[in-house]
Amino acid sequence: MDIISHVKWKGNIKSGEGELTTGTGLFKNKPYYLIEKKGAANLIPEELLSAAFSSCFNMTLMVLLDCDVYKVYHLNTTCNIDINDRGIIKGHLIIEAKVDHIAIDRFYVLVQKAKEQSPIARILTFPFTTTVVLNQG
Repeated sequence: MDIISHVKWKGNIKSGEGELTTGTGLFKNKPYYLIEKKGAANLIPEELLSAAFSSCFNMTLMVLLDCDVYKVYHLNTTCNIDINDRGIIKGHLIIEAKVDHIAIDRFYVLVQKAKEQSPIARILTFPFTTTVVLNQG
């Protein structure tokens, strides 16, 4: 499966802006900006990476829970990416779940497996940590 996106940039890096279009049509000429111009309605590429990272991790963990036949009421993952003038330096995932009849140790094992198997996590070069909040169903 090919996943396609197209971006273009107009102007210089400080005052210009980019446009992002995805193959699915979710974004069509959606403006994006340098992080210094980030505002309430401004999209930045690092935000897209954070969303891709947390959603891919979440789906990988869900597959692992399904394979072990656990009943999952919900699985919420939040990604925080820390950026400085050198770029992305680290990430942190907060995983909050409500799952029937799973021991916390087993859940931690599956979280670790998801960290290793998530397609997005495998290509990241920055370190990332996790926090787990598990509620029994």
